Amino acid sequence: MTTCTFPHEPPARVGRHQQRYTAAGIRLVAGCVPYRIVDAGGQVAVEVLLITNQKKTLWIIPKGGWEQDESEVQAAAREAYEEAGVVGEVGDLLADHEYTGKSGKQRHRYFALKVANALDKWPESDHRVRKWVPLLQAPLECKREGMYDAILALIAKLEQNQTAQPTQSTGAAQGTQSTHEPCIASALESTATAPRAATTTPPPTST
Repeated sequence: MTTCTFPHEPPARVGRHQQRYTAAGIRLVAGCVPYRIVDAGGQVAVEVLLITNQKKTLWIIPKGGWEQDESEVQAAAREAYEEAGVVGEVGDLLADHEYTGKSGKQRHRYFALKVANALDKWPESDHRVRKWVPLLQAPLECKREGMYDAILALIAKLEQNQTAQPTQSTGAAQGTQSTHEPCIASALESTATAPRAATTTPPPTST
């Protein structure tokens, strides 16, 4: 994982003068699925952070143009900071998606981002709303092309990582349970059994 921080809280970048394109003219975009593990009434659970688009009509995840003076991972982390006000560790690639938008062909690549800190004020906080939702609720709320697939991939990745972990830790072998890190398996189980809304929550109306 790569930890990205923004100690000087720079403003959001604007314009596309540093935008990266492929040789075929496809615009390169980097984004992420921000998630955290929380204590939910004595049980650990996984939550995903969703944000609104600037028109506040859709729930989405952070993404934006990959620029020439940064790595792809740095671009994903920067977009999470600018659009959602979160910083943390960028992990595995979750989805690689191409589509044709209003401005032409684009290639979007989304990474997992384990959130370490959520800021009270961030560059686009006046233009977006954010909310944490249970892991399995996230794909019901965010259905935009590529983003939906990235969230499903995160669910699969967390389950896969837990399956690959040893069934016993040193503490467990001695008859005690380690409490240093929340158990992903318990978090996934808690998320799966938690009640979910029958319908999605609409974004707040733009004013």
